Amino acid sequence: MENTINSLIEQNGIDLDDAIFIRHKDKRAEEGKSVFELWEKRFINDDFHTYLTIQGKNLESRLNTRYWIVFIGTEGSKTVFAGIYEVISSRILDRDVKIPTMGGYSRKNENLEYDVKLRPELGEYIGKMTVEWGRGYIAWIQKAKDNDKRIIGIA
Repeated sequence: MENTINSLIEQNGIDLDDAIFIRHKDKRAEEGKSVFELWEKRFINDDFHTYLTIQGKNLESRLNTRYWIVFIGTEGSKTVFAGIYEVISSRILDRDVKIPTMGGYSRKNENLEYDVKLRPELGEYIGKMTVEWGRGYIAWIQKAKDNDKRIIGIA
């Protein structure tokens, strides 16, 4: 049997019907502010958390699920596992927030802010496991149950 992310997720009690895959990589990022660089500095500042949790209202129906299985696209074509996040709640953004990857702001009342909690499941694989995302790099939000990913490496 091939090793896949979905098999690991199910073995850890996460219902795939309640999960989506999210692959963050922003080509618009300024030098030194790629999503991968924000993620690498996640213990130093909140920029990655801000990037993860503030999303456009137009994405609400796609992000409305219990679990976000988060991946980061590196500078090449690698896709690194960044954790399983449980969505606690969402609300209309009540303030302007600087976009961490580039100039500009997420505007008050124009975006949603999600309250998420990093889950312990698969925590030992964070930053160590890479998956084959497939050809759909543009499809950065995918239903987990319909889009299994082959594990290509664990460091």
